[in-house]
Amino acid sequence: MNTRTAALLVKRVFRSPRLFAAAMSAYPPLFAAGVRIRDIPDDWSSAHLVLKVNRLNSNAHGAAFGGSLFSMTDAMFGMLVMQRLGREYEAWTRTGTFQYINPGRNNAHATIRVTDAMVEQIKHEIASDGFCNIPYTTVITNDDGSTVGIGQQELHCRLRKGKEAQRSHREQERGGSSPRVVNRRIEPHEARGITLLSLATAVAWRAFGPASSSVEQHDTDASHNAGTLTTLLSAARRIPDPEDRARFVVKKVLEENALTPQDIQEMGIPSRLIPKE
Repeated sequence: MNTRTAALLVKRVFRSPRLFAAAMSAYPPLFAAGVRIRDIPDDWSSAHLVLKVNRLNSNAHGAAFGGSLFSMTDAMFGMLVMQRLGREYEAWTRTGTFQYINPGRNNAHATIRVTDAMVEQIKHEIASDGFCNIPYTTVITNDDGSTVGIGQQELHCRLRKGKEAQRSHREQERGGSSPRVVNRRIEPHEARGITLLSLATAVAWRAFGPASSSVEQHDTDASHNAGTLTTLLSAARRIPDPEDRARFVVKKVLEENALTPQDIQEMGIPSRLIPKE
């Protein structure tokens, strides 16, 4: 197959959701992981992923290998975003995390959705800031309804030939990357996605962690705080949506009078996620 034929084939695949789903299912990293792509509509607004567990992609317990689960949350969001934005844009996964909740079984599944509102937000931030780091949450579920795991990722979107892409290309030509320089024209944004999850965890630790217990406190108080922290974090990690998780943590901290609303807001939690007194 010559280069021109290959290019035409790739172009055709990216024009057809049905062919694209088949091609991605046959893509070696996903195929070997047992991931199959299903049901991409004509507007590229969603995709359904199914995991086929077999002897080659299961762990020592006979459940889905963790890498296969993570791969379900990785590539498809970025591919759908690029299809919806158009060829003048590009998207790169910036960071990703995964919470393992229950063993993954055969036919574990997840649905990725890229809404019109999300597309508009991405385009607005690119027009304003030159780029958009958009967060996304993927929940993988077993056939019995149990949650297998929760993937959090952040996608870096930009114009394919814009200044942000040019900056990145220059860095790559120099053999690495450097921190972004200060640009005071960039709009301030609320903490969201993985950043918001980290702040919510920090709020819980400040409220109930070891540093929250003064030397004057009795051992029973310190023990109560430790138990509260463990229970709170265990419950919080099972809440997929970052804003819902932040609200849950904040509510518990305020109920225990461990911190004030001002304390929490000063730690970077958006005020709209903090209950009014």
